[in-house]
Amino acid sequence: MKRNLWGMTVFGIGMILISCAGDKGEKTVDLTKVPLFEPQEIQRFDHFGDFYYSYLGISSAATEDGGFVIPSWNPAHLIIVGKDGIPIKQTSLGKGPGEFIDVGVPGFGLSMITTFDQMQKKVVVLDSALNLIREFIVEPVADYGMYRVEPLSDSKVFIEMMSNNIFSANEEKTKMYGIYSIENDELEHQIITKAKNWAPIGDVINSRSGSIVQVPYSVDQLSAVDPVSETVFMFDTRTDVIAEQNAELDTVHTIKVRVPKELLNEADRDSLKADENYSEDWEYLEPYLAEEKALAEKMMIFEDQIWLQTNLRGEHTIWIVLNKEGELIKKVNLPKNSMLTHISRLHLGVRLNEIEFALFAYPEQDGE
Repeated sequence: MKRNLWGMTVFGIGMILISCAGDKGEKTVDLTKVPLFEPQEIQRFDHFGDFYYSYLGISSAATEDGGFVIPSWNPAHLIIVGKDGIPIKQTSLGKGPGEFIDVGVPGFGLSMITTFDQMQKKVVVLDSALNLIREFIVEPVADYGMYRVEPLSDSKVFIEMMSNNIFSANEEKTKMYGIYSIENDELEHQIITKAKNWAPIGDVINSRSGSIVQVPYSVDQLSAVDPVSETVFMFDTRTDVIAEQNAELDTVHTIKVRVPKELLNEADRDSLKADENYSEDWEYLEPYLAEEKALAEKMMIFEDQIWLQTNLRGEHTIWIVLNKEGELIKKVNLPKNSMLTHISRLHLGVRLNEIEFALFAYPEQDGE
């Protein structure tokens, strides 16, 4: 059933976290004194058995038997892969119940998987064996349209909607987070907040651009769901505070992030200019680059740990790991330009590029 969600309450941009910002005089942590781990690669894939793909998705989850669940964007399937690398089950292409044209960015809960098929405008809820539980449609809210969905509990999901204002040359970029009740089929709580910046490419007509590129190192409001505690962690990277929020999106706990920031130097600019993703549009992108890099690019929750992908310069993609009191407990080096897609005691899932996926050993500390 479709519902009209236009009667929503809108909150100010970034109000959840900016109001929580702590003492600006507090010192950052010397990361050279934080235990460093460089996990060993266990296994690498460019196909799964007789399943071949040309573009991998950007999320995954470990299974209890040592395998994993991962989306392929082309062709569009969710696949359960055994620890031997052989597919066990996959979803079907199509327009029927439980079938996909676009598998999106799946979210993985304790016992269910949710994803948004953008081509069919439907949210699909599956169990851990990829059996269909239900489907539903979330109507666009004002200028915001669905992007991704994650399980929060058996009856609620956390949704992210992107605004069409990303094509505006003048407006501040925003997105919407919300809590959707599966039982009541309605959006119960929502906030509008900061989104990563986009630079218009080419001619701007009536203050809008037909083409855009995401600005690297720009600030963002990061989010991560903890289905165990049924809470959502929010990090506005303009601040140094992570807020843990309940299913009503009320802050129940705040965590100080004491990580040093880096300025965007000439070496960084030269590297971006040479990058094939930015080189052709460099003249349009360069004016939108900030002087200071955002503290983090991505946030993930694992047990009592908060994992943050940093923008720190180096030969690796550098992750820092905090406990939920804000203490930095370890630093983890993963391959440069890789994406961490899941964390488990069995292994880490790492998307190395569009084709290659690898499992790495979990960086376990003494006493964990």
